[in-house]
Amino acid sequence: MYFFGYIISYFFVILLSIVLTLGIIEILNALINSPRPIVTYENLINSPIITENTKELWRDGWARNAKHGAFPSDTVALLATMAIGLFLWKRLVGTLAILFVLFAGILPRLYFGLHYPSDMLTGMLISAFSTLIIEKVK
Repeated sequence: MYFFGYIISYFFVILLSIVLTLGIIEILNALINSPRPIVTYENLINSPIITENTKELWRDGWARNAKHGAFPSDTVALLATMAIGLFLWKRLVGTLAILFVLFAGILPRLYFGLHYPSDMLTGMLISAFSTLIIEKVK
């Protein structure tokens, strides 16, 4: 029975950390206007969608919406929060999750021009801060 209580406690640590992380990110997104690299350097970025209307998708789509600024990255912060929570629970599982964040979260967002490196680093720092705070309070 102790084992299940242990797992549930880390589940709630991760869940509350996600809430705190995304709350901080939303406040920063509302305060800071940061256009995405795909908007700023349109001709230098690789297009992730190859269709007849690719330019229209990027020109009028969510990437250009001011409410979806680049700084800080909420997607990377969400993934990093889960990875750090898993790392606090089990080191091996957490290490694999952090590698997943790197290869499935960070590198594609850099390649397609959705975020600057500082956007993602800040998101990861916020997630680490939030997860460690919730872990200490637990």
